[in-house]
Order: sequence, then C-alpha cells, then structure tokens
Amino acid sequence: MNDKILCVDDEPNILIAYRRQLRKKVSHVDTALGGEEGLKTIRAKGPYAVVISDLKMPGLSGIEFLSQVGEHYPDTVKVMITGFGDLDSAMTAVNHGNVFRFLTKPVDTDKFIKTVQDAVRQYELVIAEKELLEETLKGSVHVMTEVLSQVNPIAFSRAMRLKKYCRQVAEKLKVDDRWKLEIAAMLSQIGCITLHPSTLEKIYADQKLEKEEEQAYSGHPEVGAKLLEAIPRLEEVTGIIRHQLEPEERGGGSLDSGINFVSLGSQILNVVLEFDNLTMHGNTPERAAKKLRAGKDLYNGEIVEALEGMVCQIPEMERRSVRVNEMDIGMVFDQDVKNTGGLLLVARGQEVSFSILERLKKFSYRKELDEPVRVLVPHNESKEKEPVAS
Repeated sequence: MNDKILCVDDEPNILIAYRRQLRKKVSHVDTALGGEEGLKTIRAKGPYAVVISDLKMPGLSGIEFLSQVGEHYPDTVKVMITGFGDLDSAMTAVNHGNVFRFLTKPVDTDKFIKTVQDAVRQYELVIAEKELLEETLKGSVHVMTEVLSQVNPIAFSRAMRLKKYCRQVAEKLKVDDRWKLEIAAMLSQIGCITLHPSTLEKIYADQKLEKEEEQAYSGHPEVGAKLLEAIPRLEEVTGIIRHQLEPEERGGGSLDSGINFVSLGSQILNVVLEFDNLTMHGNTPERAAKKLRAGKDLYNGEIVEALEGMVCQIPEMERRSVRVNEMDIGMVFDQDVKNTGGLLLVARGQEVSFSILERLKKFSYRKELDEPVRVLVPHNESKEKEPVAS
C-alpha cells in the first residue's frame, strides 16, 4: 500500500509540525519548502498518495502547484490548507475537481489527521478501481484474441509474437501505460478476420499478392480500428492499430521526448511488424535486427536497439516431437498443424494455450491429426523433463 505523504508550505515550522503529527499515522512523510521544491521532490521521490499544500506561497501558489501535480500525477489525492479570507479560492479549486478537501487555519490536529487518512483511503479506491478496469479490459481482450486463435490461427500467431516484442521494447524504453501497447499488439491483427484465409497464407509463405489482395490486406488496420473504436478506454489503442502500417509512423532517427503516446505506440508496432516479417521469412533474429539498423533513416534507432537487446535475451530452445497429450501450455509450435483435410489449425511460431490444446485434443481423439507434432521447448525446461538415471 502506498501511503506516502508530501506536505508543502513556505514556513519551515509548519512543516515540522505536520511531520510530527503524521509520523505515527502513515509510513512515510516528506516535506518541501514551497511549490517549486515540491515539484522537484515529487519528481525525485514520487509518486505520492496524498499531497498537502498551503494556498498562499511565494512564487508558485498552492493552486498552481496542485494543478501541475494533477496534470502529471492524476491519481494523487490533493488537500489544500487556507485561511478564512481565501475560502472563495479554495472552494473554486474543490469545485473544479482539483482538490479532494480543504482545511482552514489554524488546523485542528485531529481533523488534520482524519483528513489525511480519508485522502489515503480515497487514493486506494482510485488505484483499486483503475486496476480493476485495466484487468477487466485485459481479460476481455484475452477472450477476443482466443476467439481469433480459432478463427484465424495465422493472424493470432502473429499477434502473440508482436505482443511479446512490444512488451520487451516498452520495458527497455520505460514506456508509460505499457498495458495499452500490449493490447494494441494483441488486437493489431483483429481486422484480418475479414480477409480470405488464402491471402494470409500467401503473406505467411512470402508469396506475391494479387492487387485486390494487397488492397484488402492494407485495409485491415482500419477495419480493426473501426471494430474497436466504440469500446471505452481503447481510444489510444485504436489509434495505434489504425496507423500500424503507415510508413511515416516508422519514426526514423531518434525518439522525440515530446511524442504523444499514439505516435510512440505506432512507431514501436510498425518496427516490430517489420522485424516479425523478416524473421517469419527466414532471417534469424540477429540478422533481422541488423537489417533494421541498416535502415536507420526508415526505422527508429532506439526501438531497433531495444529489439537487439531483446534478441540477446531469447532463451535457447530445444526441438522435440510430441503427441497432443504430451503438450504443455507455453511450448511453441515448430510447424504448421493441419487436420487430415488440410485445414490450418495452428500456425508455426504460435504458443500452446489452453484453448488451442483443447481444440487439438478433439482432433486427436477423432484421429484427424497427424502426430507427433514438432514443438520448441526452453532448453532448461527440456532438461528438467529428462528422466533421471537410477
């Protein structure tokens, strides 16, 4: 639980009093002398659950200070302390949603402590609701991608690889709201459900597309975006998906520090799509990253560098042939899996998931599947499964 408190005032004695009153009530209390020092403290030690500020301070006023806190740390709960003569300003701040509560001077100790405790509980509620919404949304997206895995195995397989690449690039670049980028990657191929299966199979096999097929494929990001744009909280995800194939979103050069999230996400997705194209068509991950780096005017160098770092972390895999009843979730298919009638069930490169495994078990039970199937298993896991000599 985060119950870190920051108290900001231009009088040192008042800050000492606040620290003394709160030291046995919360786990951590910091103080800052004035608004400018308060912003520096938040950047260095934040985020804080609650920020308490005096209204009248030289330089940056309490309202200006808390306004900046709200802009950069929207989850932080803000409390204002003011004199009786400033009630109108305090009420305006509260009514505009910038401040959770205000206290008037002189501040009663019991009331001060209760206000801080209420503010901490408010922060916990905000964070809990945010986490619930994010996890619920992720769960819904997971269901959608599982359906895609059954309807279009090639598109699903690619989406899962893109998710892995985007996650690792985002971690390397310290991207905020990484969950949105992961969801964009997972749903980036959802528009492919409108494509004829043969079109994706041609792309998968690196075969030339007819003009109509090229037009249909180039339009799949817009189709996917239109399918998703009515879902609340997915506006930025929808924007990333819409721009995933646009050359101008490759972002040659270096990352702009002021870049908005949609443009950054589009750049990352665009680069990892090309990386996936290269590896899907016979290039090793090392060679694919090298080719991207050679096109430094086309692809963002920092994203490519993050991909190269990821390549070094890919675990060593061991190829094995197993029957369906020997498969474990997390193994990776090293071949296309088709039924005896030639229907593609799973694309090479796809991970074994619960729904895929259940589907293959049904085909195996009816003897409509050629077994064994080649899979890749992490080398250390493979060793753990080897029988021990007695």
